[in-house]
Amino acid sequence: MAQRLPLAQRRFENAVAEGARRCGLPGEAVLCAVSGGPDSVALVAALARRAKTLEIQRLGVAYIDHQLRLAAAEEAAAVRRLAAALDLPFYLARVQVQAKGVGLEAGARAARYLALTEMATQADFSVVATGHTRTDQAETVLLRLLRGSGLRGLSAMAEARELSPGVRLCRPLLSLSGADTRAYTAAAKLSTSWDESNADRNIRRNALRLDVWPALAALEPTLELRLYEFARQCREDEAALEALARSASATLLRVAAGAVVLPAKTVAALPPAIARRVLRRAILELRPSAQPSALHLRELLVLCNRGGRGEVHVAGDLTGLLAAGQLTLCPRRR
Repeated sequence: MAQRLPLAQRRFENAVAEGARRCGLPGEAVLCAVSGGPDSVALVAALARRAKTLEIQRLGVAYIDHQLRLAAAEEAAAVRRLAAALDLPFYLARVQVQAKGVGLEAGARAARYLALTEMATQADFSVVATGHTRTDQAETVLLRLLRGSGLRGLSAMAEARELSPGVRLCRPLLSLSGADTRAYTAAAKLSTSWDESNADRNIRRNALRLDVWPALAALEPTLELRLYEFARQCREDEAALEALARSASATLLRVAAGAVVLPAKTVAALPPAIARRVLRRAILELRPSAQPSALHLRELLVLCNRGGRGEVHVAGDLTGLLAAGQLTLCPRRR
């Protein structure tokens, strides 16, 4: 890896370095999640070559075995060899995937991030870096469009976010295409693996990638870039609306005796986009892990507009009660 790479590969590394700077990697200890595929292999190889320039304190390689595929042991061995070739420490974790109620893909993702967070904390890494690309971002936007997501969902993946106190998740490749990582690994003669489950059309993302995407790309060749930019704009718009909702919530929300109370008419008078976010913040004040649906928020807003008395069940065990001009969110009465 010490030789000078051709211009195309150096440009790729320059782009990775720029993404790393946007994510705040300089000066940090970075644990790279590497599956053995071209995206994550390209990420760790490029960061290893630019670690000194980026002033990365330490760089490590992590492989998560979900214990779902026989090929995982061989992939882990290949990632271990890659780490040795790059002179980087290697970390391995085996996880149990809980798919009940959420599906296999979501269960695997939750188990993976939990394991990476624990690994980073124990080994004193401040950042977990993953190989998500612009291609993944575009696919995520389409999948969330199919699900009917709002601005928050269509914002898709952030370049950086907190995993736990003291550990951030960063995606330095998010502005680069999957085609870029495949070209880089091929030119640099880096061995990569292929996950056979990527051919399983029962997984929605695979069905989209294999069957739907080619047709859409034929209609619009720049679709990937356009969806990436669309997600970025949605994130900016969502941030602006959240700032307004945060300001309104500071004035309107009142927490008392395990409940949150809001003036119904004042909430109803807000622009709907702000009112929904205020109501969501009220729910999260009581249940930080709640995931209120668009239907729940709409029902609460209708209740605020209606006046009189009323009741709406939301977010699992919570109830919205309207009385005397006040909307009270509280645990549901049995």
